[in-house]
Amino acid sequence: ALSTDCFYTLDPTTGDFGHPRVPHRAFNKDTEEARASIRKLAALEPSLAWAGHADPVRGDVRAQLEAAADSTSRPVAGDPRTPDPRPPTKSSAAFSDL
Repeated sequence: ALSTDCFYTLDPTTGDFGHPRVPHRAFNKDTEEARASIRKLAALEPSLAWAGHADPVRGDVRAQLEAAADSTSRPVAGDPRTPDPRPPTKSSAAFSDL
């Protein structure tokens, strides 16, 4: 599935790649609608899902997308990428205040 901006695998506040997530509130009009769109995509049970920005989702795509719809920061067991544990930089911390 190619989803453009339905979900991101890039954290725009840190620049870190990782698990799928709901787009930052600065980039979506309605977070609950964004969550619903991710759930609809998950229900299609794609074998791969490409975000408009960053890396594709591999492995148990449905579970990862469902987890993204439920939480914007929780990684899913089985996700082949490991989120970067470094704290945000000064420049990214300012961006997160949007």
